Amino acid sequence: MSPEQVLHFAVDLASRSLCKYPYRGTVSQDLEWILLEAHFTLLELLAHQQLVNEDLVTKRCQSLSALLKNTNLQINEEILEMQRTVCQLRVETTPCNSNALYMLGLAQMFEYDNEPETGKTKYLIEDACLSFRASISMENKPVVGTPPLELTKQKWWRDWKMDESLKAQQQQQQQQQQQQQQQQTGQKGAAPSAPAPPRGGAARGRATATKGSAGAPSAKGANAFRGSAPPGKGGRGRAAAKATSPNKPPEKATGKEATPGTSTALSTGAKPAVSAPTTNRVSFAYRLGLARALSRIDESSVEAQNYYNEVIKMAPEVHDAYIELASLLLKTNPLLAVDVYSKFPVKPLKSQTFDDAFISGEIVRLLMKHEKYDDKRLGPNLIAYGRVMGLAAIDSYIIVLDRKMKTELLMKVYAGIHDKSIEDTELKAFFTFKHWI
Repeated sequence: MSPEQVLHFAVDLASRSLCKYPYRGTVSQDLEWILLEAHFTLLELLAHQQLVNEDLVTKRCQSLSALLKNTNLQINEEILEMQRTVCQLRVETTPCNSNALYMLGLAQMFEYDNEPETGKTKYLIEDACLSFRASISMENKPVVGTPPLELTKQKWWRDWKMDESLKAQQQQQQQQQQQQQQQQTGQKGAAPSAPAPPRGGAARGRATATKGSAGAPSAKGANAFRGSAPPGKGGRGRAAAKATSPNKPPEKATGKEATPGTSTALSTGAKPAVSAPTTNRVSFAYRLGLARALSRIDESSVEAQNYYNEVIKMAPEVHDAYIELASLLLKTNPLLAVDVYSKFPVKPLKSQTFDDAFISGEIVRLLMKHEKYDDKRLGPNLIAYGRVMGLAAIDSYIIVLDRKMKTELLMKVYAGIHDKSIEDTELKAFFTFKHWI
């Protein structure tokens, strides 16, 4: 069996075992490690093939990144390195893909959050900012072309490009040496057996034939050398996608070595059809990631606040942008955080969720803390928060408002929570009992 077949069997068996194993103990963790390392090694083998299928590499990178995010294993240095390596491999394959750059930025920022305070963390968060900026700069642009400047500034990219250029130079030198050896061997072997030509024209003809026969094994040896590069160590090393020459005829793969998703033209040596390049889409997620990275560098960053505001304009239903922007403003201007929360689009009371209730609760908390009892936003948010969380959640606020004699506001809040009118008979009896009327 080929290594790919063995790894596929390992992945299949580990997946079946995880689905049937009911516990979350040592055995379950070992099975998850087997699953992750087998997938990672398969990705490395695919990336080191002579003909790299970029679409398949991208899909495998996306799937493995999702698997790493949802793993039950304890986050450690090895998992963080694997996550970053997978995202780097995808960027190496498609450096102009905005989503690939965004996922790399997330991996770098996640590693920064989980790394101890060392010199390494500084360049991680800086590289994360560059990756997010690169993803934004590639919006509405083709997914193929020149890598963005923000990517080429990163140290790991420069190191990878240098390694690739050194490997290419060494490979070219070895090929030239092999060709020279093949030519010298062919000429020495053909000289004694060739009879002396009677005329110069015949001699030139034989010399041309001899030279052609010596050149054929040389090309074969070069192809064999290009295919002999072993892949990196599975689960530990840094994978690198090997660039392929467009003039080199592809070799036909058989069995499990055939790349899934590759067109028939690649296996027969015919020129594959070139598909039209797609365009990167515009997404608020890229700006949200950059805002988060900038806020980790400086909590009072004006640029981070601007990107949060852009996210709010592009996707007003996203709760995270309001919550994170408000948290940046709480230390300096808490009432400005109330203005940020108030931008959130209000849903009908019957369709509000717990996430919506969190924003309503924060507005109520901040207004009550700063004694803004006459603020027009206090009543509607008290009603919205009480409808979702119940009267017990606002009991402390009711006590404070009762002491401050805000009886009219309290009656409106009770009527709104019970979805009744203030003139309702039962509510009037309750208000009389509370001495509000």
